[in-house]
Amino acid sequence: MKEHIAVFDQPPQFGRGVPEYYNMQVHDVPIEKKDQIVGLLKHLGFAVIRKELVDKKFFGYGNAGEREEGLCIYAQYHAAADMSEYDNFWEKKETIELEIDRFQMAN
Repeated sequence: MKEHIAVFDQPPQFGRGVPEYYNMQVHDVPIEKKDQIVGLLKHLGFAVIRKELVDKKFFGYGNAGEREEGLCIYAQYHAAADMSEYDNFWEKKETIELEIDRFQMAN
């Protein structure tokens, strides 16, 4: 399946440790399912959740030459530079990926 989530360390660690925060961009969420994904993010402990329409081509999701808007959900996870939170984060990210895959397979 296609990756639906981009993750950025905050501050950047360049693979040398656990960051204080993970900033996430969630793409490919059907508009009618956005509240379910936002609820899941809140349930999993994400904070600072925003929903915005973005140019999908800018993120590499659009077709060549076409401008297409899509929903992007921004969320932040406080990892507190803790190794156990590192593991928790990646498990939670996978839960969200699988939920988006499930939505897309149902369509």
